[in-house]
Amino acid sequence: GIMNDPKALTLLFCHRDMLEGLRVGVVVPARDEIEHIRQVIGTLPDFVDVCIVVDDGSSDGTRELLQGELASAVDKLIFFEANCG
Repeated sequence: GIMNDPKALTLLFCHRDMLEGLRVGVVVPARDEIEHIRQVIGTLPDFVDVCIVVDDGSSDGTRELLQGELASAVDKLIFFEANCG
């Protein structure tokens, strides 16, 4: 389906005329993603208005990275102490 096809998703979201007047938000789930979270946050399309990251009990430093270096790029951080699934 379209959710498994990055090119299809890119085409879907690149139709800016479909987004005019609407706010676009993304929720990024993260658990032990210190190796990838910079790229994920840093490559969000310009039309994304709100970025919410939900850290689901990371123990690899992801939380600290989100609270420090990436804090200004994220609109809302939600942290769970343990993996909630």
